[in-house]
Amino acid sequence: MAQLAHHVPDEGPVPSSAPVRLHLLGQFELRAEGRVITVARAQQRLLAYLAVMRRPVSRALLSQHLSDEPDLDRGPSALRSALWRLPRPGGTPLVESSGAHVALAAEVAVDLWDSERSAKHLHRKGAELAEGASADPSDWAEDLLPGWVDEWLLVEQDEVDGSPFDAVRGSLAAVEAAVVGGVA
Repeated sequence: MAQLAHHVPDEGPVPSSAPVRLHLLGQFELRAEGRVITVARAQQRLLAYLAVMRRPVSRALLSQHLSDEPDLDRGPSALRSALWRLPRPGGTPLVESSGAHVALAAEVAVDLWDSERSAKHLHRKGAELAEGASADPSDWAEDLLPGWVDEWLLVEQDEVDGSPFDAVRGSLAAVEAAVVGGVA
């Protein structure tokens, strides 16, 4: 059985590029080669769940959390269908599977992970930005998939609200105010 990647944002700089970028802050968007890729709602939920979990997830748990069906027996077939219907932009797979587990493919960069990494770096280093990080506070103001009400996502949305993002948002706003006000 192949070992799936365990996606946990590290404290290093944000990677500069990846074949595919998944945006979860603000609104869901999948981009490849500078183009927006159309993704059906079931596949959006699948990709968002894998990105938010940051680790390989068992098929059973995944089908349970993502099933819209009240009949949980249909969950596995719905998951197989969602996996089969995922787009493959430029031939790049979006997920990896090892039989019982599914994970986001290593070729997929996620804005949430990049922002967490930059927030941790900036919070630790003061006003020094991580490579590739934006100093524009509006880039840090986006919420995690606003308007989505999936139970599995509500906890993560609350955690993002109380994360280093808040401290970083405040620090960046203070730096911007000082620069605009001529203090710096």
